[in-house]
Amino acid sequence: MKAESANYVSALTGKIMSDTESCEEEMSYVELAMSYYDLTAKNTELTQKVEEHVKEIAQLYDERFDNLAHIS
Repeated sequence: MKAESANYVSALTGKIMSDTESCEEEMSYVELAMSYYDLTAKNTELTQKVEEHVKEIAQLYDERFDNLAHIS
């Protein structure tokens, strides 16, 4: 059991180390802020698309219900 836990720790540590080693330079505050605002805008856009899809799905369910009632 200890060996298995040690392997997980080693695997995770190796992953973390390789991630930190791959960063050649740190991002500035301005770069982080710009990235944050870009991601926030993208999130807003995707949220709107999801809301549109939810409405469309509701309409399709209503049409399906009406069609099934008409068939019966």
